[in-house]
Amino acid sequence: MRTRPFGVELEFSAMGRGRNFVHRVVREAGIDVADNYPTNHERWYCGYDGSEVELKSPILTGEKGLKELKTVMNALTEAGCYTGRSDGMHVHFDASDFIGNKAKVEALLESWVANQSLIFSFVNTYRQQSNWCAPMNNRHLTELRRMSNETFWQRGNGFGRRSLNLDALTEHGTFEIRLHEGTLDYKQAEAWIKFMRNFIDGVSRSTNGIEPTEDVDTLLERIRVPKRVKPTLYEKYNRQGGAPAIVRAS
Repeated sequence: MRTRPFGVELEFSAMGRGRNFVHRVVREAGIDVADNYPTNHERWYCGYDGSEVELKSPILTGEKGLKELKTVMNALTEAGCYTGRSDGMHVHFDASDFIGNKAKVEALLESWVANQSLIFSFVNTYRQQSNWCAPMNNRHLTELRRMSNETFWQRGNGFGRRSLNLDALTEHGTFEIRLHEGTLDYKQAEAWIKFMRNFIDGVSRSTNGIEPTEDVDTLLERIRVPKRVKPTLYEKYNRQGGAPAIVRAS
């Protein structure tokens, strides 16, 4: 299977020093950063969101992309940047293998809803209750199934700003996972990226999507999460109480 490209949006505080400070930190770490918004997503760029700033990555691929992300996150941490409750880490995944295939998109949403309480248990409790990454539910799945193919593929299909943002599919050709809390901890970011990447890959290679489960071991095995990131995922899962989250979908 191909390596699925991804991109991250990191919201954090730069202690009131703004994006020029962030740009300097990133450049000093040897990473190229744009002063103006790069329309083709080939460079890092910092704007404003969350508690203060939002740093957007270029399109990243594989271990090389993860290494670049690690360099940036470590540099920001060493410079004193930090995250708070108003921050999130959004991850975009290339969805070119889903484009034009509404049934496949439905399988992803169905798999997400079926396993959502377990997925939510890997993020902090306060993030589970955020309006910026609200749960999906069977109502959204019904709406999606009722949509004509033509209507769905129009830009802005009404499924944005939730834990799984499907609007990004028609706007950017990506799936945006908005659920994770803000973090500059690379180990957590890597584990989450590989978890979500493998979840999407699992749907892509299956005709039936990901079967529902509330057993963490079963889910991680089904989607073939790499062994090296499992300890981090288990640590986060156990920190939330070691049980699927109570998801109040609206």
